[in-house]
Amino acid sequence: MRSRAATVLSLCLAAAAAAQPRATSPDEFRAFAEGRTLRFAAAEDPARIVGAEQYLPGGRVIWQDAAGRCVRGAWRARGQAACFTYADAPDRELCWRFARDEQGLLATLEGDDAAILRVVGASSRPLSCAPSGAGV
Repeated sequence: MRSRAATVLSLCLAAAAAAQPRATSPDEFRAFAEGRTLRFAAAEDPARIVGAEQYLPGGRVIWQDAAGRCVRGAWRARGQAACFTYADAPDRELCWRFARDEQGLLATLEGDDAAILRVVGASSRPLSCAPSGAGV
């Protein structure tokens, strides 16, 4: 009986450990994202797309929100976070921590653990932004 309980406990602990997101360093994120366009959704509702971001060489990015508005920006590593600034708010830095779970890549905004996005798509196609878009 004790052996069965120990086995069940071990399986439960292993399942809990597997369910925990594994931190992804900024270098790992760069290797995954550069040259791609990633689509982001709210983690609690993957059907609710919030936008897409194209990751260009040299830490340059283009963010396109769900309404189709595009803005250029840049990102850099700071510790274990990826910190972004955009042309429409150059004095505001948004730092995200990335992690992988069984469903893929998650991004959590530093200072707001409730702001969690999930990567729901990745492609090599560039964003389609109108030339008159803000910051483009």
